[in-house]
Amino acid sequence: MDERKLRGMLEHDIAERLNIRQGFYEPLHSYHFRLAYSAVACLAYASLYDCFDGSIEISTSHLTGRIRESIKAYAVIFSEIAPYLEVDDEISQNLYHLLKENGCLYHRSFHLVPVPFRTMGQGNISYIRGYKSSYHPFVSGIGQYIINEEEHDEYSIENIIGFFGLDTKLSTKFWKHIVEGLSFQEYQDDYLGNAEYLRTNGAFTQGYWLKQADSEETVLRIGDKGNHTYYLYQKKEHSIRLAVLPTVCFDPYLLINLYLWNHAKLPDSYFAVDGDSVLLDVGFLYPKREQSLMKLYSWPRWKENVKEFSIDDNFQRIFQKDVFFAWKSLYEKLGYRFEQKGNIK
Repeated sequence: MDERKLRGMLEHDIAERLNIRQGFYEPLHSYHFRLAYSAVACLAYASLYDCFDGSIEISTSHLTGRIRESIKAYAVIFSEIAPYLEVDDEISQNLYHLLKENGCLYHRSFHLVPVPFRTMGQGNISYIRGYKSSYHPFVSGIGQYIINEEEHDEYSIENIIGFFGLDTKLSTKFWKHIVEGLSFQEYQDDYLGNAEYLRTNGAFTQGYWLKQADSEETVLRIGDKGNHTYYLYQKKEHSIRLAVLPTVCFDPYLLINLYLWNHAKLPDSYFAVDGDSVLLDVGFLYPKREQSLMKLYSWPRWKENVKEFSIDDNFQRIFQKDVFFAWKSLYEKLGYRFEQKGNIK
């Protein structure tokens, strides 16, 4: 059997096994990347069960090593997308962190352990964690799910939010509670030197933080990367007022989105259906857990120029259609808005 026919059979098997279909307007290279990405993720899951007798400890390096080996194999099979797979260290680290952040594995005594099997139903799909021999889940991005024959009403949205450990719903009441607990201090204009100000006008794809405030009230941060202190900033005639935001208790981007939402400045997200896929454009950053769950169940959007492509893209994603509409209804309950548009290029 020639190489081309073998590749066609492999492509068909992955697509059928994982329920991944090429969009009507999707470039073939994008489709092949999604097949390879999800297939590698399945092998990553499988590597957590490489040894049950304790003779091998499934360490982080074992997991990421298996991922890199799989990526190199698929780079040979789908040679036309090899440049997109050759950042194997970046992909392996990305997959490992997504699995860890979403509770698909945990650390115990310096090695990795898969989580016990569990499902959580929503609408016509059930999200899956762990492994059970009687289940043969599909995959969207690297997230596992099954399609139910009937609508699932066993679990409430609150159960699902708890299952994923998602953050608090955006609401006026919540923001009012935050503001009532703030203590403002007044300073002269020249008090701030290395501050960055949250953009309140324009697209966040141009950057979140500015060197100068673009409005008289916004969120401000001071500090080094990964160690910022966040403030609510108010500009007065000859001074400024600052109040420290409670980022010890809440994700900074939850507070940022709360602020924008209550000032009617949080952008909508836009989506377009393309066959069995949905293309999503997100106009902002979700809090960490919401952001990570979105990435677990979606693929990074393809770019024709490999230099513009990011495996960790925060703003442009592709979902399997059934998963997208379940995920969308979940995030709408958290206060986020979505609008359907035509084809997203």
